[in-house]
Amino acid sequence: MGAWKQESVICDPPIEEWSHFQFPYDGSIRRIDAINLPNLYDLSLDNQSHLTEFPWQDVPNLQLLSVYNSGFTELPIWKISSLTNCYCFDNASLLSVDAHGQTNLLSLDVSSAAALTAVNITGCTGLNSLYLSGLSLLTELDISTCINLNSINITSCDGITAIETSGCPALAQVTLNYCGGFTALDVSNFPQMEYLYLVHCNSLSDVNLSGCGQLDYVYLRYMPFDQAMVDQIFEDLVDNGASDGYLRIDGTGVAVPSNPDGLASKATLISRGWKVYTN
Repeated sequence: MGAWKQESVICDPPIEEWSHFQFPYDGSIRRIDAINLPNLYDLSLDNQSHLTEFPWQDVPNLQLLSVYNSGFTELPIWKISSLTNCYCFDNASLLSVDAHGQTNLLSLDVSSAAALTAVNITGCTGLNSLYLSGLSLLTELDISTCINLNSINITSCDGITAIETSGCPALAQVTLNYCGGFTALDVSNFPQMEYLYLVHCNSLSDVNLSGCGQLDYVYLRYMPFDQAMVDQIFEDLVDNGASDGYLRIDGTGVAVPSNPDGLASKATLISRGWKVYTN
């Protein structure tokens, strides 16, 4: 198939009223010049490995976008002002995702894009959930203006060495998996923080959990935590005052809590209803 051109289409309901659309899954489309779908709500561009551009101006009311195995090198989300959710998977040619100033965007998921070097979410003040996975060349991530960000999940992104969380007062869930670039993580003084999940971050040896009164799920495994760090984590959780929580801090590289200080803090948490697992 050569090019998709805008032509008269007779159908019921009329194409102009369609709210959902998925292009043929055989990957034969090479170009789309224009498309008459002004009321489109949900668009799937999956398995379009030859498609490198799209007339975003022709879908002004689009809210849900799925892009899987496409030929895009750039994904200019900022051009889709109504977009709320974007799911972007396995796009081998993708170099950048640009959502700057997109205030309606609620959820962004970018995964398995080995060539990607840039994700721009500055000014995404409505962004609630961010998931990034398998982006080995991504080295910078600015979330400082994402004031409503609630959940962030970063997996297998070794190039990212830090995230500045101070501009995200709504942050409640943080997940880091197999992120070898991080050396420290400060999530202190977040009143909404409830969930922290850190696994196999082989350089992350310094974590600050103080001032998180709602933090009641802490999962820390296979981390380079010495005894002083383990004791500090216990002390922070005791001082935070939460009850009926879950703490797992074990696995290769994690020290045992000291005797008597660390073990005393562990006993205090257990007395408050915490389930605690250590080496």
